[in-house]
Amino acid sequence: MTHWTATLDGIRVISLKNSKRVVRAGGRTIVLPSKAHEKFLALALPQLIPSRPRVPFDFPYTLHLTFHLKGKLDSDVDNLCATVGDLLMAAGIVADDKQCMRLVQRGMNSPGVRRRAPCPDRST
Repeated sequence: MTHWTATLDGIRVISLKNSKRVVRAGGRTIVLPSKAHEKFLALALPQLIPSRPRVPFDFPYTLHLTFHLKGKLDSDVDNLCATVGDLLMAAGIVADDKQCMRLVQRGMNSPGVRRRAPCPDRST
C-alpha cells in the first residue's frame, strides 16, 4: 500500500469555485481565479512539490483531509476539498482527482490544512 502525507503550514485554503474574477482583454471576457486563490497556489505548491512522488499516483485512492479553520468561513468544506484535489493534480501528486474513491474530512478551529493522501482504495 502506498502512503503519502503532507501538511500545508500557515496557509488558508482559498476555494477556486467561490473566488473568480471577470477580466476583459482585447474585447473578450475571460474568467480567471481570484488573486487570493493565485496567492494560495503560489504558497501551497512550493510546500508540496519537494515531497511529490516521481510519478503521479494513477490509481483509485482515499483522501484524508483535516481543515484547521480560523474565523469566519467564506466557503464550504466541499469546495475546500475540491480545491485541495485540484492542488494535488497541479503539484503532480495525483494524475487525476477523479480517482478519489473515498474522501474523509474533518474541520477544526485553527489555521492551515493537514492531510494524508493518497492511499489505494481497497473498499471496491
